[in-house]
Amino acid sequence: MRHCTICGKQFENNTAYRATCSDTCDGIFDQEGKAAIRRMFSEVAPEAARVLGFQTVEDVMLWLTDLRREDTTPGGEVYFLACGDFVKIGYSTDIAGRTEALQPGAPQKLELIGRMPGSIQTERALHKKFKHLREHGEWFSLTDDIWKFLKAVRNKRQ
Repeated sequence: MRHCTICGKQFENNTAYRATCSDTCDGIFDQEGKAAIRRMFSEVAPEAARVLGFQTVEDVMLWLTDLRREDTTPGGEVYFLACGDFVKIGYSTDIAGRTEALQPGAPQKLELIGRMPGSIQTERALHKKFKHLREHGEWFSLTDDIWKFLKAVRNKRQ
């Protein structure tokens, strides 16, 4: 049994390449589906696309693929990497490696200011919680709201 990468429903997989449960879910990835997504994010809701951090239709496709996928990776953590007045809230099973990969593109030295056990779903929940602070993609303004949250997480773990 497999889980559909779009809706999450369990389905029998008779072919190695099938990742979706139905023609409806497959339709999201066909040319007509891509055209609908392109129209939605370029004509209907371009501001929403920018706020959500989508730059291309491919970004949307990756997001849709990941949207309902359950995280089964053991040992993952949600991290908070500060860079000046901003913080990246992300998920990784290797925070040191992730920091090293992000550092070349950062304008200042990245500093790990917080971490907590979690999953991709935890990361998404935190992105929602702090959506009012979102600057771009997974980068947020580093404000007292985030510092208070990190302090609460530290106190809870002690």
